[in-house]
Amino acid sequence: MALRVGAENRTKVIIASVLGVLAIFLVGRAIYSTFGDSDSASAVAAPAVPVAASSTAKAAQQLPSASQLDPTLHPEKMALAESTEYRGKGRNIFSKYSAPIVIPEPIAKVRAGPPIPTGPPPPPPIDLRFYGFATKQGGKPRIFLLQGEEVYIASEGDVVARRYRVGQIRPNSVSISDMPNNNTQIIPLSPE
Repeated sequence: MALRVGAENRTKVIIASVLGVLAIFLVGRAIYSTFGDSDSASAVAAPAVPVAASSTAKAAQQLPSASQLDPTLHPEKMALAESTEYRGKGRNIFSKYSAPIVIPEPIAKVRAGPPIPTGPPPPPPIDLRFYGFATKQGGKPRIFLLQGEEVYIASEGDVVARRYRVGQIRPNSVSISDMPNNNTQIIPLSPE
């Protein structure tokens, strides 16, 4: 079985062949202009432009070509550039000997008062409310504490919300200790 390469559509084969030859020509021309003779490449690259066509054409004609450029250093031109003096009105920022600008002192000095003693911040308030209490006959009194919508039932010595220890329970108040902050507050009975 023979391999048929595009024999079904002859027009496509002809177009592909022409495009292939054109691509080879363009690649060859690019390689030749890169590595070939520099005079012929510049002659091909610079098309003829009428002199009166534009001002950019005049500027392009005045530029020297690469063969006319001089790569050597000229110490006399460098010395001339180095000896140029600054003639501005203000400070020369390029000179280490230029005098700095004197900033005038303020007219009135700021008076500082005595330092305010700052101690440790006060402990945060205990956010529990004493809602009420109940006592069984012969038993320990138990209190109802509210924290937001949570209701806790505790007796003396119990820990509430993993943070507060219930102290002495009285008929109108309770003593609560905030264990992490070492703070004790007396919370009155809240009427509701």
